[in-house]
Parts: sequence; structure tokens; C-alpha cells
Amino acid sequence: MAATDDLADAGLTNAQAHALQQIRDALPGVVYTTTVLRQQLTAAWQGRPDLHDLPAEVHARLDAIAAAIEDADRLVRPYVDQSPIEDLGLPGRAVTVLRDREGIRTIAQLSRWTEADLGDVPGIGRVLRREIKVRLRKRGIVLPPSGY
Repeated sequence: MAATDDLADAGLTNAQAHALQQIRDALPGVVYTTTVLRQQLTAAWQGRPDLHDLPAEVHARLDAIAAAIEDADRLVRPYVDQSPIEDLGLPGRAVTVLRDREGIRTIAQLSRWTEADLGDVPGIGRVLRREIKVRLRKRGIVLPPSGY
């Protein structure tokens, strides 16, 4: 899997690349919105003890809304983190291999790789793969499954 910001290399038409870029540009707004929604739901719930006696169906719907917000945040956040991979605090060898050999410059790029993709990279062994996963998980990012 080649990490690149050049959408033309992905075999996309100009219209597809433009649409994908628009989606990417909107992602920070989605993360902000999910954060605000989560804060508002929490504040409303905690500040209103009378809401705790609502029917089970209402609780289920509120829980479903909260779960949807969490899912949206979990799915979108990795694509927004444009921090350099150096910010993960990985060993220098791992950063060098990922950045110089594989062209991965940001955490967002790395988060799109699967564990299998990392396993195919010479110089990234089992121990470094585990370390990368741990460092990403601390940021709330889980590598997608193989074949994703």
C-alpha cells in the first residue's frame, strides 16, 4: 500500500479525486460536531436527574444516538490527524522506514494501513508493529482489518 497524498496516483478520475478531497476537507468539522454533541448530551443528561426516570425506549434511543456519535468520531478521527509520524514517539528506525521508505509522513496516512500492510514492510518486524499499534491506540486510532 503506497502512502501518498497525490490522488491521481490512486487511479481516480479528476471528478472522483475532487469529491474525495471535499470529503477529506469536511472531516475536521465532523470531529468537531461529534465532540460538541457528546458534550451537550453529557451535560444535559447529568444536569437533569428527572431524565433518569424516562421510559426504557427513550433511554435506548439516547444510547443509540450516543453510540452513533462515538462511531462517527472513531471512524473519522484517524483521517484528520495530520500530525507528523514523529509525534507518535516511535523508535527512530521505525520512523525512518515509514517516512523515507514508505512515504508515510502523517499519522492520518499511517492509520489507513492495515497490520498486514505493516507486516509487508522490510524493517518493520513484529515488535515494531506492536509498538506502532500501541502508540496509535493511545490516540484512539485502531488500524483497519486486513483487506479493508
